[in-house]
Amino acid sequence: MLSETEVLIGRCYAVAFLLMGLSHLARPAIWADFIIELKQSASAPVKIVGFTLPFGLVIVLGHSVWTPDAHGVITFFGWLMTVKCVTYLLFPEALWKISPEQRDTFVKVYRWAGCAATVIGGLLIWGTFFP
Repeated sequence: MLSETEVLIGRCYAVAFLLMGLSHLARPAIWADFIIELKQSASAPVKIVGFTLPFGLVIVLGHSVWTPDAHGVITFFGWLMTVKCVTYLLFPEALWKISPEQRDTFVKVYRWAGCAATVIGGLLIWGTFFP
């Protein structure tokens, strides 16, 4: 049985996942421009870590639920976020290696990522609010 804290963290992450997916799907060009602007700075990896590491750590430390359902998926994504952040902190050049160079490519990537995140977010909402 999940604690109230685990349920709350799971639901928050599910809603955030859906909203970010919808945002990426509806406005991929804005996200592409944001990352292109961010990449102008050598400190971009640290800035990205500043946004995402707290969310990853909340999931890893407060929602460590390894079950074959939505909560297990959320724990898995929390670990992925945390590992990504540690990678950016220790190897900041990794960001430049995975980022496309062309704005059009960024827009396409964000559109596809938005589709995937919207579907996953919807499934996570279903799994966390209606288990």
